[in-house]
Amino acid sequence: LIYNFKKGLSYDAMVSLFAIMDDHLGDIKWDEYDCIVPVTSIKTNLKARGFDPAVLIARHLAKSTGLPLVNCIKNKGTQAHKSMNHSQRMASSKTSFEVRRGWAGKIKGQRILLFDDVMTSGATILAVAQLLKSHGAKQVEFLVVERSTA
Repeated sequence: LIYNFKKGLSYDAMVSLFAIMDDHLGDIKWDEYDCIVPVTSIKTNLKARGFDPAVLIARHLAKSTGLPLVNCIKNKGTQAHKSMNHSQRMASSKTSFEVRRGWAGKIKGQRILLFDDVMTSGATILAVAQLLKSHGAKQVEFLVVERSTA
């Protein structure tokens, strides 16, 4: 389902994915968070797809929960992690992300729900969470749609 959504922005896949997510929204204590921060795609994937899957899904979550979407992370990466092994992903993630200009002060003290569509090694989530904490986030927890082993 997530594959069909990401690769072709299938409307049916998107509707199904959002319906499944909506069925489970009650499982999360949304009042424990101040905002949702999506992990953005690298530019080459964004250009190829024409949209950012994590941002699109996070926007739906924000609308459904009433939490603000804070798109404050810039992905400076140049190569998709899909082609990397675990150690390469860890090394790449450490330098691939930065807080967008003007957002650093707004993160301080925030309880952030970090969102990504797919997690494989956890390198991206770990790197972005550490970045947000280094900019003063009070709490960073994460939510992903799919856990992949590839």
